[in-house]
Amino acid sequence: MPPKRPQLELAPPTPPPKGISITDTLTLVVDKDGQKVRVKEDGMKSTPTGGTPSQTTLLGKIKFEDLKFGDELGRGSQGKVRLAQHAVTKEKYAMKGIKFEGDTEAMTNLVSAELRQVDALKHQNIVSSHEAFFRSGQLYILLEYMNAGTMNDVIKRHPLTFTDEKVAYVARELLKGLAYLQTQNVLHRDLKPANVLANSKGEVKISDFGVATRLLNTAQQTLGVQGSTPYMSPERLDGRPHGVSSDIWSAGLTIAECAIGQYPFAELKNKLYELCQGITQRTAKVAWHLAKRPVSDELKDFVNVCLLPADERPSASRLLLHPFIGMAKDVRPEEIGEWFRRDERPEAHHVNVAATAQPSDG
Repeated sequence: MPPKRPQLELAPPTPPPKGISITDTLTLVVDKDGQKVRVKEDGMKSTPTGGTPSQTTLLGKIKFEDLKFGDELGRGSQGKVRLAQHAVTKEKYAMKGIKFEGDTEAMTNLVSAELRQVDALKHQNIVSSHEAFFRSGQLYILLEYMNAGTMNDVIKRHPLTFTDEKVAYVARELLKGLAYLQTQNVLHRDLKPANVLANSKGEVKISDFGVATRLLNTAQQTLGVQGSTPYMSPERLDGRPHGVSSDIWSAGLTIAECAIGQYPFAELKNKLYELCQGITQRTAKVAWHLAKRPVSDELKDFVNVCLLPADERPSASRLLLHPFIGMAKDVRPEEIGEWFRRDERPEAHHVNVAATAQPSDG
């Protein structure tokens, strides 16, 4: 008999936090700032804002029962992400499970942010959220599947061959996504290699909008310290007013990490207090000397510009004109897409570990 297909593990019901309720019809209701979003067992059916769904929307078109679940793609503090394949179309997706843990405002904010991303922020460099389901006390978000994984995965597969040209390609695509977010006055607030995904088509996309927020009326605002501390800008760590330029800082560190192969402020990585001091006092230095290959002056200058004081950092659109980005002009998407997934570590012994770690497209 063929092996039994793995099934999605449904979590036991847990009490939802404040701002989140469950009706007697088993509908999840998220009430944030007076705006309510409803999710049922069979999906959302409509956009969170009550507007018109996009032309490419999958809202209301995918049944939970038609999804067959496979390997775990990753996991975070809220739950696992599993591969999901539609039984009829054979299209592959990623299904994120979110557990309700703690009666906290942060949990309510996270769930609200995830749901408001569904069928929103449609762009070629943003991972799409297609649908949401509320099943057995847990929220599930159906996402676009990126079969090369995160930039962390790509960095691990290519300890020696992440050339300046390839880094410039990733930077260009990341900046396109950021430029779009900036036109929408959206702050991601958690940019890092783990939240930049790639696929075999050569696409690079920003993911995980769980702590994202939209600026209202002003170019800057003071926000709580949410996200990953090592990638936060000085103004965020200080609790000062900040805006979209704070994402530019995080993007700069992400690109530096692609080039170096490890966290850029390497000497402070495991010393959180010293790291925060180094970032806020601007004494932390990018460890270019740890790169396993020569790094161009153009790349170093690009990162340095991203790490300027907040009022001096260029916009994403302006950074797209930086000379370093021009180094990507001859990189072909189909070739770098295949490279994203190929494993070039010596211990791989010519076996495509990427194909086994990430489900194939076939």
